[in-house]
Amino acid sequence: MKRRDAIKIVGLSLLIPLLCITSVNSMEKNLRIKIGTLAPEGSSWFKTFNALNAEVTGSNLAVGDCGGSCIGLIYGGVYEFTHCTLANYWPTWYSNRQLPALLLADYFPNIDEQGNLTLYVGGDFEKARFRNSIISGNSRMELVIDSYDGSRLTYRFDHCLTRIDEDSMEIGNDPFFTSIINNEDPLLVDTIPNLFLPDSLSPAINAGLPSHAIGVPFDFNGISRLDDEAPDLGAFERIEGQH
Repeated sequence: MKRRDAIKIVGLSLLIPLLCITSVNSMEKNLRIKIGTLAPEGSSWFKTFNALNAEVTGSNLAVGDCGGSCIGLIYGGVYEFTHCTLANYWPTWYSNRQLPALLLADYFPNIDEQGNLTLYVGGDFEKARFRNSIISGNSRMELVIDSYDGSRLTYRFDHCLTRIDEDSMEIGNDPFFTSIINNEDPLLVDTIPNLFLPDSLSPAINAGLPSHAIGVPFDFNGISRLDDEAPDLGAFERIEGQH
């Protein structure tokens, strides 16, 4: 197995044109970025966070309203995301989104300058783990796990709120999905400056596992997750009196 440099991302909020990670030097980023929403007419922006056979650790990461996937984990890699919010409510009046909020795939196509197509298959997922996170949006299927030859990818979703059409993917008997809240509206606030915060009636409130929050004790805004009954799912902890 080839060596991968690692990237650690903490406290990142994205409404972005493009962020693509393939090979990077080891670093830690603590970024708070809100850029744009819709790409200008005629633009080729794809609004997504893609990692291609990379090693990524993410926490307090919020990605939303993307024209493609919020996060695409492609051709294998090592991934761990804790207390992240992927909320893809891309407006259907602008364009039809074809990709889910979260995509895991062990293959990818590449077209060279001469227009020749090469399909790379067999990417190895050593780990893809999501904990205390929200993966939702306005499509029926916001989490897709895809293998070119039907292989079982290595993944785990633990204490997450998801939007999965169980006619397309059965998760009830999948031991790698544990403590899942599926197909419930996360009731996230959709106005700035409280974008992506759980509403007072959100099922994400106090639905996280405290042991997962020990390594990420403060939310995106610096609010403690460990001062009440249990941590909220996602990048933001609700406090009494918030919108």
